[in-house]
Amino acid sequence: MTSTYQFSRSIAADAPYDLVVAGGGPAGTAAAVCAARLGLKVLLAEATGCLGGMGTSGLVASFGPVSDGERMLVGGFMKELLETMWRQKAFAPQVTRDYLERQLNRWVPFSPEHLKRILDAFTVEAGVEVRFFTRVVEAEVDGRRLNGVVLSNVEGLRFVPARLSSTPRAMRRWPPSRARNARWCCATRKPSRRARSVPCWPAWTGTTPPTKARAWTR
Repeated sequence: MTSTYQFSRSIAADAPYDLVVAGGGPAGTAAAVCAARLGLKVLLAEATGCLGGMGTSGLVASFGPVSDGERMLVGGFMKELLETMWRQKAFAPQVTRDYLERQLNRWVPFSPEHLKRILDAFTVEAGVEVRFFTRVVEAEVDGRRLNGVVLSNVEGLRFVPARLSSTPRAMRRWPPSRARNARWCCATRKPSRRARSVPCWPAWTGTTPPTKARAWTR
């Protein structure tokens, strides 16, 4: 028989943020940087000691193909990242521009340590606050309204008020006041049958949203 224990305590509370992103992998870092560039106050919580996820701490040091044999397929934040890595010679010695722009089914190997430094620079330049070795362990929810999250690290537990808290997979509509002229939402796996035309756009593209784009939900 399983028993339960009711536990409660008071913890320190931080100043509020517009957005808390849980996880500094490729999608989480892109979401945090793009949101900060729009003027939001962003906190990025990463459980390990570096950004980049499997591409850095996991040592899966190669991007999948990024062109279709004729042109580069990626844009926005990912294109900016590739261009920065190319300029800083973060790719393996055999990588040429054709790997990025023309060759079909060509994987793109890179230096994980160099990618770490580039992502660090992106977050610093955008003004993202990053907390390493930190996990989101709980959310404070009032009905359907999210009031904030609880973080856990070596300093203990802290409550962080936030208008929106998200893992990269779960990001939904994004209506903070500082970005009302760019009410974006993040695409998930498939469109809802109830999707309608609203001004939303995948946040990680870093591009200007179109006048109309389909709303994507789970």
